[in-house]
Amino acid sequence: MKNNFQRFLQENAQQCSIECISLHRMAGRIQANFLPQAVAKKSIIINDVEKSVQVFADDVILGFLLGCLVSNAVCSTTQSCIHIETSQGPDGIQISVRNNGKFDYSPGMHSLITMSNAARKLGGIIRLKSEPRGGFAIILSIHAAA
Repeated sequence: MKNNFQRFLQENAQQCSIECISLHRMAGRIQANFLPQAVAKKSIIINDVEKSVQVFADDVILGFLLGCLVSNAVCSTTQSCIHIETSQGPDGIQISVRNNGKFDYSPGMHSLITMSNAARKLGGIIRLKSEPRGGFAIILSIHAAA
């Protein structure tokens, strides 16, 4: 499945279409797609993105990245609460997917290199953050007009 995503991104790299995207709506669709997998691992996904948050970006690449972030969170945790959140700063927006449990690497996870390459196409970066009270976050920062 990961190879299909990589191939799709490569084939469509020239055809980026910038749109105004509702992050809450996109996060909701991705949440619904991954909820059965999360429940099977005794976890839950919460969409904490405010309804008013919008960005101008390529919806295919942003959807791919947000899907990878959530997929990795689901694959790497058990009995956890996974939050999809955003925060806005002067340079753009941060989309973070964090959990309140421990992070275990899983072979089914999407490559950080693939995700970083896709993030660069949006003018962004991927960061990892260990939470002080336990938990882990993967953060996509994009310099997009909101």
